[in-house]
Amino acid sequence: MRRERLKDQIGPPRVTTFDSLMKVVLALAVAAGAYMAISEISRPRRPAALPAPAFCACGLSIAADPQIVLTATKDRCFYWNNQGPIPLDHFAAHFALWLKVAKAPRVVVAADASAQFGDALALLQEARSQGVPNAQIEARGRPNP
Repeated sequence: MRRERLKDQIGPPRVTTFDSLMKVVLALAVAAGAYMAISEISRPRRPAALPAPAFCACGLSIAADPQIVLTATKDRCFYWNNQGPIPLDHFAAHFALWLKVAKAPRVVVAADASAQFGDALALLQEARSQGVPNAQIEARGRPNP
């Protein structure tokens, strides 16, 4: 009587549905990881932060502070951190310079006792139209700048 070797007794492995599903899941995970790694490598890097411009074209200084206070006074006079008066249509230029250098920009709109409420709302609307995510109207009155 001849003895059979153990390796001759073992048949080919059966492939179950679960095994096939696990192979597909593993292949998808490897493909997703490779895609994420490649997309991170090819993502353009942010350029270094530009130094804050010292002055706007109108001559007023623009600070890199994350919060500014816009103040409305009588006769449609508007102030940027107590600098001004600045015409309302020039605020777009100030916001463009300020938003380049400010991290987490925040605007507080204030008005003194002589200002009309519509002027404060115009400042709030201008801030929001320029893309400032956090703009609010101050509830208390301020003295004239």
